Amino acid sequence: MKREWLIHKRKSRKITQEKVAKLAFIDRGYYSQIETGKRNPSPEVAYNIAKALDFDPMKFFQVQQLDHEQQPYTISNRFKNLKNGKAIYLYQEKEIYYYNLLTFIIKGIEKGSYCYVVDYYEEIEIIQDKLLAILPEEDIKRYVHFVDKSYMVRLSLQEAVDHFKELLSQYSEQDLIRIWSPKDVTETFANEEKDLVNIGEGLLGKQILYVSALDSSVISASEHINMMRHFHYIMTDLELVESPLYDPNNKTVLPSLFIQENI
Repeated sequence: MKREWLIHKRKSRKITQEKVAKLAFIDRGYYSQIETGKRNPSPEVAYNIAKALDFDPMKFFQVQQLDHEQQPYTISNRFKNLKNGKAIYLYQEKEIYYYNLLTFIIKGIEKGSYCYVVDYYEEIEIIQDKLLAILPEEDIKRYVHFVDKSYMVRLSLQEAVDHFKELLSQYSEQDLIRIWSPKDVTETFANEEKDLVNIGEGLLGKQILYVSALDSSVISASEHINMMRHFHYIMTDLELVESPLYDPNNKTVLPSLFIQENI
């Protein structure tokens, strides 16, 4: 389907397709196919086009074309305004997952926040390449840090806690920290993430915004409800909202959310 809204954005600024393509570091043919709906942009291309035409790049990924300025729960608006809290992200589309991760980092950098991404080396390489297509390398080196998950999952809970405390000890109580940590069904200490985050919050005066991401296809309805009790926010590919079931007095460790029978 033709992206009439994108054509209108470009024409209202009296910019040619060739000019937008140049600003987005793609060729004109590729950009033309994006306008006609024949191709979808990658997250980095979406960012570059949006930057050239001054709009929220999430518009490319919305099922319905919404007025983002009037939507307080959209991902970019939430990541722009939040300073602390814990969110569980149940994603469906991996490309939108990458987009939301990039948004998490970029909005954090805009606030002067230091961002940690805990993931396996192969994923870290993909994320680094996407960031380099969007951000200056000096900003990435200053604000973005990667933690090798293959190392973390071999540690005991206490060792993992100590490692993370050491990483965060360099910051003051005024510093803002963001942590993005995707989970998979094979992890052994994933259920203890609450303890890791709580220790970090106590260390830094609760200036941590933490997102734990998980493929929604591996989560049952009962486990989803348990998550809603544990996390401040529930996030999908398209929005991030406060959890109506969040209980700040819940001190129990999460049940086994990540290891299910017959997956």
